[in-house]
Amino acid sequence: MVYASDYYRAFITAYGMKLTIQPLDQNNEVGPEIVHSFRVFFTDPSKPSAQKHKGRAIARFDTLTEPVMIGVAGQPGSRPPPGGYTHTAVLSGVLDDDVFFAYTFEFEPTVIRFSTVIKDPEGIAFSSRGDHSVSVRQSLDAKDYASLDDIKAASEGWEITLDGKDMRETTFPFWPMLHTSTGGVDTLITKGPWGSRILHVDMPPTKYRDAEPRFTTFSPTYTGRPALDGFRLYRPFYLSHGDFEAAYTITFK
Repeated sequence: MVYASDYYRAFITAYGMKLTIQPLDQNNEVGPEIVHSFRVFFTDPSKPSAQKHKGRAIARFDTLTEPVMIGVAGQPGSRPPPGGYTHTAVLSGVLDDDVFFAYTFEFEPTVIRFSTVIKDPEGIAFSSRGDHSVSVRQSLDAKDYASLDDIKAASEGWEITLDGKDMRETTFPFWPMLHTSTGGVDTLITKGPWGSRILHVDMPPTKYRDAEPRFTTFSPTYTGRPALDGFRLYRPFYLSHGDFEAAYTITFK
């Protein structure tokens, strides 16, 4: 399933658990891919540590939006889809153990909106849990540069800004080593690897019926490595606190 605009191109995998986004600038691919992924699993405390977590895969689809190829606006030979350059993809069905799921992807030329619903059936032995994340892959390989000064020069102006309701806004470049994660994040803004494109991610906390909200965490892909090697935002959920419903937005500017 493909959506393309002047700002990005997006692919949903056949399994429905991953969306890969390739930013575009003047119809050219720029910078690293951005990957949205979602996983659902359960924990059986009676099992040994290495075996107590088990994934819940998609058992069947009940709703699956037909694949659509959408041309880039202004590109020769492109064709606008019904309704203009917008598209909504809905994937719903059942995971293992009769767990209901529904994923909705709303595509606009500069915006992607995600919404998710997960519901366990009555009497399920082990409540579902999991997380969803937005990951940015490696944007610069340090091995290609002779010194840290060269790396700084190659990534000059690249920066990440994190903000949240209960945290102070912080901005930092891509090149320093990152040894810890940052919790309580609502918003990430990053610029640099995608040329003139700026990535803006809004991932507000998940609210439950009878538990504290779950906030989003920012972390490097590899602890002790810089954001140049990749980073992600991720937010966990636990259905023991009630049905899971969440939404967040990616915007290109």
